[in-house]
Amino acid sequence: MRGASRTWEHGTAIKAHRASDALPLYLSAVTVIDGGDPTDQADLQAAFESREVTARAAIFSNLYPASAGVLLRPLGYGSYEQFIAWWRALLLLGAVLAGVGAALGSVR
Repeated sequence: MRGASRTWEHGTAIKAHRASDALPLYLSAVTVIDGGDPTDQADLQAAFESREVTARAAIFSNLYPASAGVLLRPLGYGSYEQFIAWWRALLLLGAVLAGVGAALGSVR
């Protein structure tokens, strides 16, 4: 348990401005909120410029399907920092549920 706690502390210590890997997901969600096309480069750039995003964006493209922006829309109403906090919590929850599911599956 101590290892998991240390891993979580290390992961959450990474500041949002350095977590640029989640930026396309955030911009996709924000673009959907703004009524734009989450697969359009100009709409993603407009979403980036309209928000105070601390992460640096190298390119405005999205490798995720448009449905990702729709699914993550509830997380896009806050700031990028809030999005990162919720995204990390969802990833942790997914990992825990996958581990529990694998353990229960092996019991049968």
